[in-house]
Amino acid sequence: MSSGVYADDPATGRRRDLTVEEERAFWAWAIVEVLRHTGMRIEEALELTHHSFVAYQLPTTGEIVPMLQVAPSKLDQERLLLVSPELGEVLTAIIHRVRRGQQAMPLLSA
Repeated sequence: MSSGVYADDPATGRRRDLTVEEERAFWAWAIVEVLRHTGMRIEEALELTHHSFVAYQLPTTGEIVPMLQVAPSKLDQERLLLVSPELGEVLTAIIHRVRRGQQAMPLLSA
């Protein structure tokens, strides 16, 4: 038995899998937000992993700020991007979704 949530569409009479639709909507929102907040190319965003997050200590104040390490792509140049609070919320939602309540990040295939 499937654990999905289904609904009948009264306009078409078809049964819709709302679980799949929600999953697709989440990932569409997540990638659009990551691209919007970082200016990355899609190829760069697809290469992000949990190892892409680094902590940088500001030399002047000693404050630690989150950074996103972007692997070389079209420009053949690695770069670090400051994680804004808005981007941090998106990345947190992605990590929460991938972990599914587990302590560690699961292994995922690309």
